[in-house]
Amino acid sequence: MRRRFASLRPGINARAVPWLIAAALVAAPAAVAGGRETPKSYGPASLVDTPVLRLPKRAEPPEIDGELSAGEWRDAAALTAFWADFVDRGERFRFLAPAPIQLRVYGAWDAKNLYLAVRARRHPPEAWLRARGRFPDVLDHPQYGIRHDDHVSLELRPVPGLREGFRRGVFRLDANATATLGDAYWSPEHGLRRRWRSGARVRSRVRDDAWTIEYRIPFASLKYGGYRGADESGDPHVSLPPSAGTVLRAWFRRRAAGGGAYPQAFDGHGARTTRTKLVLDASAPSVQVRRIGPVMADRIDLEMTVKNDADRSKAIRVGFFVENDTETIFSSYDAESLSDGVLELKPGESRTIAFHKDTAGITERGNALWFDVRAAGDPAKLLFRTRVTPFHTMTGMTIMKDHAVRGPVVEREPPWR
Repeated sequence: MRRRFASLRPGINARAVPWLIAAALVAAPAAVAGGRETPKSYGPASLVDTPVLRLPKRAEPPEIDGELSAGEWRDAAALTAFWADFVDRGERFRFLAPAPIQLRVYGAWDAKNLYLAVRARRHPPEAWLRARGRFPDVLDHPQYGIRHDDHVSLELRPVPGLREGFRRGVFRLDANATATLGDAYWSPEHGLRRRWRSGARVRSRVRDDAWTIEYRIPFASLKYGGYRGADESGDPHVSLPPSAGTVLRAWFRRRAAGGGAYPQAFDGHGARTTRTKLVLDASAPSVQVRRIGPVMADRIDLEMTVKNDADRSKAIRVGFFVENDTETIFSSYDAESLSDGVLELKPGESRTIAFHKDTAGITERGNALWFDVRAAGDPAKLLFRTRVTPFHTMTGMTIMKDHAVRGPVVEREPPWR
């Protein structure tokens, strides 16, 4: 088990990155071309360090009122599979968050704005939410600071390169359950600037079982600080309107339990590390992962919607894999409802697929799951991908030394948690 799951730790040696990229490029065209063996968590999949979600372009913008009305986010992509752990000298995300506190994030865009929505569960239902922050400039006050509330944090870097993004800076938006928004910008050159205003419209609603928050973020507000001006070839750092294929690096986190004792983050990376790629793509099929089920309770219950807005048919290979320390528990490549995991969609067609399996076979010795959903093409487009995510049973797990987290190391980190 130690040898097999050594590769599950979120840290990655920089020397492995070129090999990872090469492996991904080689594997991409074959992803939809024909039958393919289920990948293993200790193989090339274990080295994937960059989650990807392609966002569709909206013809009609959603109403930003905090209410996820029926059908309002139908023309959007959605991700789930947040990590959770504890706060110990900074956040250390080690395992999949259990189903009762999983989050779901929706995303879409148009020529002017980025649209996001977050649905955060309340566990137990009607659990108290701390939301004392009322003033956007009072972020760290011990009583009224937004960051001491139950809140959602969003970080954006509007460039694909990690090094360039760190140098040019990061945009941060913190919002609590009353939709009080604190926005800030930080870069090594400019330091912390709380005078940056995103111009975002943010609204929230609290229900007995969950609270939701919706964002409309103008792309124009990202032409600030290190993202003003153009590069040496004359291309602007932030194009308006954004062109097809534009990449935004993003990071999502929620802190719960009145002050953040139980943080959840997408992709398991630590704070200030915006590795996830949001790709703006008007032609790619959109993927909504709505739930993955209580896998900790030994039950797979996956629901996913794939929508094809293109004017021609598309083939999508749905990759969802669950593995214990000795065998593959579930592979969508073997699902009876699909053929080698391939889903054929006519123009304009939307299809919801569900996978159910009880007594799946998770163990206390180590388990992992991950998504890899691709569209046909050469190379095949990644529609949704996560990192390999370790998870344990509801009764606990034997934690080996191999699961030690080695978080990303950067110089002069932004002054927030």
